[in-house]
Amino acid sequence: IDLTFSAPKSVSVLALVKGDRAVLQAHDEAVTSALAYLEKNVLETRKSVDGVIEVTTGQDMVAALFREEASRNLEPQLHTHAVVANMVRDADGSWRSLHNPSIYSNKMLVGQIYRSHLAKSLTALGYGVERTSEDGLFEVTGVPKELCETFSTRRQEIKAQLKAWGRADATAAANAAVATRRAKQSVGPERLMEAWQVITKKLGYELDQLGRMPDRSKETAAAVAPIPTMDNKAPTFLSRVTSAMTVLVARWRAALGASAEPSTSDPLALDAVIRRDTAMDAVLYGLADLSERSSVFSLSNLKAAVLSSGLGKFSLHDIDQAVATLTEKNVILPAVHPEMAKAGMITTGAALETE
Repeated sequence: IDLTFSAPKSVSVLALVKGDRAVLQAHDEAVTSALAYLEKNVLETRKSVDGVIEVTTGQDMVAALFREEASRNLEPQLHTHAVVANMVRDADGSWRSLHNPSIYSNKMLVGQIYRSHLAKSLTALGYGVERTSEDGLFEVTGVPKELCETFSTRRQEIKAQLKAWGRADATAAANAAVATRRAKQSVGPERLMEAWQVITKKLGYELDQLGRMPDRSKETAAAVAPIPTMDNKAPTFLSRVTSAMTVLVARWRAALGASAEPSTSDPLALDAVIRRDTAMDAVLYGLADLSERSSVFSLSNLKAAVLSSGLGKFSLHDIDQAVATLTEKNVILPAVHPEMAKAGMITTGAALETE
């Protein structure tokens, strides 16, 4: 299985045109973070236990990483291929084949872990990030859009092909990528960087200005709208905030407040639960948003949505703690159907009441 982690175009520009090696390292570490989660929580294998086939996780993964720095059009495109072998090592040291369904059902979450980790690292380096879509894609502020588009002819070719076909779905996009791609060319990274820097300067941009914030002396943060709270109804990363969602979140908050005992040792104590823009807030609004679309959804999709909302602000540990608290309070419940529950599908107490 070939898993590809692609950096936003502005990140590619900073790493490969400006030559910021710290950005390159941030990409590598984000890939490692995503693969570590994949190995520990997603990859599965099957084995026979007392004549019964069981599916287990937590095995050792075998993967080869290939980092590439240019597209087929020889433009800056930082991406890493993680080729995962069809084998895992069990706790007893035996080798078994992969059970693949979980990889595909968690691909959105694994991709969002990469982007979230990358966004957090970039803000720590002093760069600002801004969301460009509701599904967690982002770009670095201070990298001109004109420059990114100049280095995105591959994307433009695919869009042109889709327009010619009259299609806009993911399958057609994948086919368009194959139909329009050129043979790979071998050009040294030094020559490519030199050429990219010439193009950048011809467009009137100085390398040391790329990605600079208006005031680099101030702490930078993800330039995204805050999670709505009872005091702030600003739009969220989710599709939309409706009055029904707000009522539902208020109900859940009240339930948490009534049952939570304030404690300095509990990170999800009452004051932390109610505090605006916490991981708990993000999980609650994520639950409300997904609940409006379906009564049953995957825990993986919920986590991916929350990571997208924070754009580096929330860790998986924060999210897992919030989910654990909401599960304990019966806000989050496993799907009623045993097979769906086994597959990681969840629902809410409110949804069951409605049913």
